[in-house]
Amino acid sequence: MTPEAFDLNSKNGLLAPPKQIEPACHSCNQSFGIKLFRYNCDHCGYSFCNEHSSNSSALPKYGIMTTARMCDPCYEQIKIEEKQERLDWRQKRVQEFLVGELIPYFDPTQDTNVDKAARVIKGAVKVVKALPVGHAIKLAATAIDAAGLLRDVGLAGLAGLYLKEDLAQAMNALSKVMDGMVVSHKDAAATTTACYYHMSYMRSLRGNDPDLEFKQHSGMPSVQDHELAVMLRYAPLALSFIYEEDAQQIQLLSKTQGWTMLYISLKSSIEKPVFGIFIHQERRECVLAIRGTKSLMDCVTDIRQDLVPFPSESWTRQFATAFERSVDFSFLAHKGMGYASEWIFWETQQTIQTLHQNGFKVLLLGHSLGAACAALSTVLFESVLGEGQIQAFAFATPCCSSVELCSAVERSTISVILRDDIVPRATPKSMRTVLQEVVAKKENYEAFFKEDMAAAQERARGAWVPRKRGETQMVQPSEGKEINESTNEVLGDADSLHLEEIDLIAQEPAEVDLPEPFVPGRIIHIFKHHGVAKGCWVPRDFPPIRNLGLFENLLEDHRSINILEMLCEVRDVQRCAQEPEKWVPFTSTDQCMICANDFTWNSTSSSEAQRNRDKFNCRRCGHLICNDCSLNMKAIPCFGLQKPQRVCDRCFHDVSLAW
Repeated sequence: MTPEAFDLNSKNGLLAPPKQIEPACHSCNQSFGIKLFRYNCDHCGYSFCNEHSSNSSALPKYGIMTTARMCDPCYEQIKIEEKQERLDWRQKRVQEFLVGELIPYFDPTQDTNVDKAARVIKGAVKVVKALPVGHAIKLAATAIDAAGLLRDVGLAGLAGLYLKEDLAQAMNALSKVMDGMVVSHKDAAATTTACYYHMSYMRSLRGNDPDLEFKQHSGMPSVQDHELAVMLRYAPLALSFIYEEDAQQIQLLSKTQGWTMLYISLKSSIEKPVFGIFIHQERRECVLAIRGTKSLMDCVTDIRQDLVPFPSESWTRQFATAFERSVDFSFLAHKGMGYASEWIFWETQQTIQTLHQNGFKVLLLGHSLGAACAALSTVLFESVLGEGQIQAFAFATPCCSSVELCSAVERSTISVILRDDIVPRATPKSMRTVLQEVVAKKENYEAFFKEDMAAAQERARGAWVPRKRGETQMVQPSEGKEINESTNEVLGDADSLHLEEIDLIAQEPAEVDLPEPFVPGRIIHIFKHHGVAKGCWVPRDFPPIRNLGLFENLLEDHRSINILEMLCEVRDVQRCAQEPEKWVPFTSTDQCMICANDFTWNSTSSSEAQRNRDKFNCRRCGHLICNDCSLNMKAIPCFGLQKPQRVCDRCFHDVSLAW
């Protein structure tokens, strides 16, 4: 090696090849000129046009730590080299762990000037948004926020959203769902408003019959205490730790529970979610935890919702090459989640296989997107490890697989669904059905809307004067009354909800080909009965988890931390001997059982929809009370409720009451 080809700053002591000034593109052979500019690949040195050298990546082996321009062949070569180096490093971590020489994981990322500037700008934007500054300044702050998004996802990320066909596919699926239902943007706005009233209606169904959910689960086997104990042993990894943004913090949290973090991949991209490998030495367990949807790239993976063959043809060919044998199964799975599962398999299979050969039990964990990947990956890993050699716990699992695939993973996968979580129920068919239900009740919701708007107008005339108990007046819809210009500007047109323009699709839905995916594995559904959480094993076609209900908590029930808390609550409730008090149905009284006022005494409207929203049951005594008589929170450990619950004023201040 000559001294000219050696550089101490480069990874291997090598210099990049000299630039070759060529008259034509090395790839397409078109001559350079005024309309076709010359670019040199920093990896091979040859000349290329922009079309064939638009890739960029760092080149540590040449000492280039910033992004370098590369031609297409060199870029593919670099990606292969990077992957091999990444896998070799991970395998070295495994070997060091097995011999007891593993050093704590550290993040080699440098704090650049760009990172520092980004933190300063982010802090400044936060301050500006909090201060009472002008609209123009806040608009500028919003623009800076958008620039921050661009920096986070990169131009490639935006291209993945707007220049590919992902959104087009998502919109195509949505158009099938909405076929014949909404004919204009006004109709869409009206339907959204009707959904608000439908939530009130759904709340009244449960309020009128506090035993409704319990009746729906009648005959279903309850989750046993030892089954909950096993899930809760691993749940924090998938529902809490993996969502941290700092690798050292994840390592610290997992260590408190006896886990050693082998390695973690914190950078997500399309069909490449965040994941980490954790090992428990004493129990001889290895866990692959996969994060759910958190970044923009994860969302792109989610919307690739077509059902496609799983595993894919490319994975099958690669598997046959790597293991010199073929797979004899083919199913249908969610496109984005299926491809993400295949990517995770190739990123971790060497690690998983080595640990399994050394006597470690293999488990896969995930939440949301990660739950789907964990469930689907069991099929792939069993093709290497053997049947029954892997276990998956999936939390808030989406409908991502065909019936045949669900049956294939039933032995290895347990999926947990929290009460009204929208994600496991969000199929094209269920979404269309719930919209049909909303439109079918449009006449009732039209009346509620008129009554609420009339009440708002009436109260606006009095400058929203505060109300006191005992002074509530039923406000009737006003007709022909003029309102001042400022009030009209805020409330808009109160004449109608404009639902009459929506097609009457509730009669006979159009024949639309909508895919019917299911939640994979055996399913645990957590529900509520008299204010306490209970869990049951349910079949995959169980109506309460197949039908999408518009409940107020449908988004909150998908949050990972809420799932973890409810699992703990189910366990604690089962261990308590004392049963909770029975709840008083909504239909039993029209007055608060504490202050004897109408439930809507402090609300603007007194419509039936508003009354349904203003009724609450005390978690301690079960009585029906208004909002203002139930603002206190208190834990009720005698019922197994360790987290503060909504209780009435009477129970909260009763010092003789056992809690």
